[in-house]
Amino acid sequence: ASDYIILVTEIMSLITLIIFIPIAIIGGTCFDFYRFNHFDDVLHITSGFIGCMAAKIIFYFSQNETNTRRKRLFFVIYMFMFSMGVASIWELIEFGLDKYLGFDCQAGGLTDTMFDILDCLVGSIIATTYYYFKIKKQDVN
Repeated sequence: ASDYIILVTEIMSLITLIIFIPIAIIGGTCFDFYRFNHFDDVLHITSGFIGCMAAKIIFYFSQNETNTRRKRLFFVIYMFMFSMGVASIWELIEFGLDKYLGFDCQAGGLTDTMFDILDCLVGSIIATTYYYFKIKKQDVN
């Protein structure tokens, strides 16, 4: 029964992506769907659901994975995504402090936010690469 549920989830995820990507890219850019109120909000909320579905599938397959190389890869993906998620939440906290409490955490506005996330991206790539090879070395020994 659980394999059936996973299969249905995978199919739903694929259908969602097949619908989401053209609407987001072609509809938003070519047909100016951004003129509709909250179109961008709906896209980003939907992408949150899609990200969670992808995480569920990756987590499920990583639990049943017997191939150590793929298991390492799943672990590194998890580490990377977790790190980037924390960076995003941090930027939301800074935004909230600035907007509602009058702080000046994001002094550079959008540019500051993007550079902060890019900095986290660089750190995440370095750390996940390091841990991938460290875990690989432990698996060999």
